[in-house]
Amino acid sequence: MSEKNMIIGIDIDNTLTNSHSPWSVASGDTIDINIEKRLLLADERQGIEVLSNHKGKIILVTARHEEYRNVTVQWLQLKQIKYEKIVMRNFRFSGGVFNLNEYLKYKYIACLEHNIKYMLDDDEKVVNMLNSY
Repeated sequence: MSEKNMIIGIDIDNTLTNSHSPWSVASGDTIDINIEKRLLLADERQGIEVLSNHKGKIILVTARHEEYRNVTVQWLQLKQIKYEKIVMRNFRFSGGVFNLNEYLKYKYIACLEHNIKYMLDDDEKVVNMLNSY
C-alpha cells in the first residue's frame, strides 16, 4: 500500500481532543519520526493536516456512542478537522458498564473493517493490543 493510499485511524477522546496527550502509535511499522515529532508539537488540527498530507485518509475511531455523532461532528467542524469517516460505537457495554474486553475488541474490529494501517490512540492498552496483532 502506498503512503498516498494509507489509512490512518485516530482516536478522539484524550488523543485528538487534548493536544498535550501522549500520542501512541500502533502499527507494524514506525511512523516517520519527523511526522511524529511535528504531531507532538502541533495542535490537533495541524496534526491532522500533517497526517492527511503525508499518509492519506484519516478515519476517526472513537468509543463514543453513536448517539453523540451530531455533537462530535459539530466539534470537528468547529475545529476545522478534516477526515474521511467517523467510526462510532453502536452497542452498549454489557450491564451498561464500561468493559475493557469489549472496548478493545471494538477498536480491533474497527481497524480491521476499515483497513487501518496505523492507529493513533492515547490508551496504551489499545496500542499494545493492536501491536500484538
